[in-house]
Amino acid sequence: MNPGTTLLNVKDVRFSYEGVLHVLKGVSLSVDSGEVVTLLGPNGTGKTTLLKIIMGMIHPSSGEVRIFGESITHYSRSQLAKLVGWVPQSEYIAFPYTVEEYILFGRTPHLGLMPVITSRDREVVDEIIEELGISHLRRREVTKLSGGEAQLVRIGRALAQQPRLLILDEPTSHLDLRNSTKVLEIIHYLAKKKELGVLFTTHNPNEPVLAADRVYMLSEGRVVKEGTPQEVINPEIIKEVYGVEVLVHRIDSSFAVIPKPFRREEA
Repeated sequence: MNPGTTLLNVKDVRFSYEGVLHVLKGVSLSVDSGEVVTLLGPNGTGKTTLLKIIMGMIHPSSGEVRIFGESITHYSRSQLAKLVGWVPQSEYIAFPYTVEEYILFGRTPHLGLMPVITSRDREVVDEIIEELGISHLRRREVTKLSGGEAQLVRIGRALAQQPRLLILDEPTSHLDLRNSTKVLEIIHYLAKKKELGVLFTTHNPNEPVLAADRVYMLSEGRVVKEGTPQEVINPEIIKEVYGVEVLVHRIDSSFAVIPKPFRREEA
């Protein structure tokens, strides 16, 4: 697939609960192959709801979602799973599957009517485990993983579907600095080296600075600004959307967002 091919197109999507609580108010966005796109905004602005609509888990009140130019309603669940990988914020797993077994579940859309694991399925999983740097976890039970390890394994399962589009809901939530950075590095790698289109949500404005090509800033169910991280993330927009005064610190060709100090030196 050529870089720049449009994989996802969301047009004027609206969503209300029982027709009263308006969560999304005409959201439009797109994701191309080889591109990382961030949906950025505070908690409660409709980010997860939009992802669930894109994944076909819930239906919009109006608007449309197109994947590879076709309406999402055109695809069966199995067809969609071969095109789009989904990584939720968290997932409860009761059974002590090994990491290898858990990632193998991602091959389900490719198994057909006779769910028999083939040598090709195992080869795909082996490649993913190696690529994510989790070979040492292969035989570990998923119920005994740390938060960072578990997130890498969830990404691995989604990649086992061999999708062209990867969607992640707050992939660094509850992770420490080291694991958050590693997840963002993997997201960037998958887009630039594997030419996947990647869409992820976050409330942290520093994450798209590190990993994204484009950012959609969401506030109260609307996109208030779209563009590169440099175009979208500035003190004025952050104050408007988050209600917090920040400083933007330039670092070589990048930058970091820092809340204005509120501590005062004692006299």
